[in-house]
Amino acid sequence: MKQHKPGVRIKEVADFIVTSINGAAALYVATRNNRFPRAIERQLNSYIQTLRA
Repeated sequence: MKQHKPGVRIKEVADFIVTSINGAAALYVATRNNRFPRAIERQLNSYIQTLRA
């Protein structure tokens, strides 16, 4: 398992991830546009990569 950078607040990261997924889910339900779940997956992957040491 890879380590995160020093100073990363795991609780804040987890909250951000959950909020992002909830937002994408709400947009998907409202529009049925598959763009939102795919976009959030790519964005969260990029975000998590920046947190790794």
